[in-house]
Amino acid sequence: GVKYPMGVKVTGRVTNITDYGAFVELEPGIEGLIHVSEMSWTKKNVHPGKILSTSQEVEVVVLEVDPNKRRISLGLKQTLQNPWEAFADKFPTGSIVEGEVKNKTEFGLFIGLEGDVDGMVHLSDLDWNRPGEQVIEEFNKGDLVKAQVLDVDVDKERISLGMKQIAPSSPAKSRPSPMVVSRSRSSIPISPPSSAVRIWHAIATSSAPSASPLARSSTPASRSSTRRPAASACRSRPCRSPKRRKPSLSTVRPTPAPRSATFSALRSRAATTRNKARLSLGHSSGRTRLTKTKRPAA
Repeated sequence: GVKYPMGVKVTGRVTNITDYGAFVELEPGIEGLIHVSEMSWTKKNVHPGKILSTSQEVEVVVLEVDPNKRRISLGLKQTLQNPWEAFADKFPTGSIVEGEVKNKTEFGLFIGLEGDVDGMVHLSDLDWNRPGEQVIEEFNKGDLVKAQVLDVDVDKERISLGMKQIAPSSPAKSRPSPMVVSRSRSSIPISPPSSAVRIWHAIATSSAPSASPLARSSTPASRSSTRRPAASACRSRPCRSPKRRKPSLSTVRPTPAPRSATFSALRSRAATTRNKARLSLGHSSGRTRLTKTKRPAA
């Protein structure tokens, strides 16, 4: 631990490469491990064999020494400047940058910037007026675009960009439409009547009631003419209601129903019965006597 303190840069040779990192020999019998996450600032989830090769001389930084476990953790990316710190120093907030579209996602565009870092333009920062889902369809991978730096987060390794901020026309301030009338009555201007309206009013008032149907319906005289006559006028002459009279029941004659054959047969049977009854009646001394016919004994 005293020979290899934390933060010291040392040189070694790559002896072995695995899926999780590379072993570097610092001196005969002492090796350290460079984990895959400590190899590059920008290349994530990349096999160590694509960054280093066996027997390659590299410069590393001692990150941790554990004497009990006899382990030394090394870092390769710490020998280089943090690209997000370098970008923030060179392009502060508000700067205009230019880059190539690397990818399109459902939430924005990824643009490749200087220093092998990527910045993201969110859908809401693509255009002032149109929705981002519609604007993003106009871009393709490989397009060269310009954007404005909105924020740089070194710890989270994020760069926020905006394209609508450098648009030639910024959104106009919301102004009330001239066609919208305020709900307040005091704010509604009332203009005086025009000369044509005054002339029409003079002609309508000076003409006779029968000249214009509009004037006839609006004058009090025309309204009184449609009223029923007073009681004094009814005494001198008969008053008739302007309403139409309903026909009385006496004037309505019902239509006789047609007689059926059954009714005629019953009527003839009744007549025959009456004739038989008359024949069985006896006439004596001006009075009619009904003779009863006795039934023969059984």
